[in-house]
Amino acid sequence: MVERSLRLITDAPTRPDFTKGADKPQRTSQAASPWKVTLGVIPDYSDDPQGLRLTGVKPGSPAEKAGLTGDDIMTKLGNTQIKNIYDLMTALGTFKPGDVAEVQFIRDGKTITKRVEFVGK
Repeated sequence: MVERSLRLITDAPTRPDFTKGADKPQRTSQAASPWKVTLGVIPDYSDDPQGLRLTGVKPGSPAEKAGLTGDDIMTKLGNTQIKNIYDLMTALGTFKPGDVAEVQFIRDGKTITKRVEFVGK
């Protein structure tokens, strides 16, 4: 079908007129994202029954400043229980830059609670 269409166009006695499509607005990652803040965690996407395991945190991020590290298991952020990446995304959607919240995580079998200050994306 495609080959036939191309042959019709290339074998036509005249070339078809060019018609420019409508311009689409450029989407930036920030415009496309409903989240206004970043925590800076690198999640492990495997299932963990205790919460969301981290493989690391970004240097200088709110997560690093709060003391989170790789292998920590996030269990709560603000008022939201964290079981997976979807829970984390839901929680992040409730904050704006400058907000401060408690983050609860498990490290070496101990539950730790720290305060985190969110920054804009």
